Amino acid sequence: MTTSSPKSPETQPAQPPSKASTIRLIVLLGVLATVVVMLLVDLLVFGPAAKKAQERLEAEASAKMRAGVGEGGSAGTQHFFTSKDVERVVGR
Repeated sequence: MTTSSPKSPETQPAQPPSKASTIRLIVLLGVLATVVVMLLVDLLVFGPAAKKAQERLEAEASAKMRAGVGEGGSAGTQHFFTSKDVERVVGR
């Protein structure tokens, strides 16, 4: 009497990956590449530009603080930054 035993997973031939898994892999690799490129752009382009803008703002703020009220200046003179001052310094 012979009994037929089902094939174990180890003896079954491997199936080629389906078309859907290949497309999914391509999409995920595309997303990964986009994220890496955006991180590099942030590191190499936007980071230095933000540091330069910060330095210009700090220099302008210290110049305004050094100026003080001065002679003939009214006590109501603004010695703080407004949004227009920031736009002027940053160059927007």
